[in-house]
Amino acid sequence: MTDILVLVHTVARLVGEFDQLCDKLLPNVRVLHIVDEPIAERIRQHGSTTAEDAERLAEHAELAEDIGADAVLVTCSTLSPCVDTIRDRFRMPVVTIDHATVVEALRLGTRIAVVATAATALEASRNLLLAEARRAGKPVDISLRLEDVAGLALLSGDETTHDRLVERAVREEAERSDVVVLAQASMARALTAIAGRSVPVPVLSGPVLALHEVRAILLKEKSAQT
Repeated sequence: MTDILVLVHTVARLVGEFDQLCDKLLPNVRVLHIVDEPIAERIRQHGSTTAEDAERLAEHAELAEDIGADAVLVTCSTLSPCVDTIRDRFRMPVVTIDHATVVEALRLGTRIAVVATAATALEASRNLLLAEARRAGKPVDISLRLEDVAGLALLSGDETTHDRLVERAVREEAERSDVVVLAQASMARALTAIAGRSVPVPVLSGPVLALHEVRAILLKEKSAQT
């Protein structure tokens, strides 16, 4: 039986990008998408996530469970705290976009720079890094950088400006860090511009690492069933 992965997005343009990645990394998995842009706008207006946002996310996960999904991947890092509050309700794994990135960042060093284009994502990434560092018993020095103009540029369709601003931020943060983390899946598109520059430290982005995590989870579940 073909595995089913449901992805929950708050940015519609990520559907196509994840379809391409899933074709490469999860070729035998059926991928379905839920796009909920209003929840992101509500969080932006409130300045943080609320219990209502967690319940909205739970509704999406319930729909995935109803159709027999084998896993859910939430591609919005701002929603990661909500995932922590709802995942125990479901038999299937509910995976955050940034968990694998945070684990890898802590493996690579203690001076971690986080670059985001939305303030809510920046705070969520910081809290996740601190929590994972405590679990690992590892000291961590986190620097945060908000490039909100880049986020606004992307929303208006100016991808070139977005990529340029993110690339500049990464280069500057790399000078004083062991690793740089891009806090949002929508920022991964800037990796092409970053790759064209000499950046002395690793630059991590969620989509590929998260899909590797999902693949490992699905393979583990299959092994347990045999």
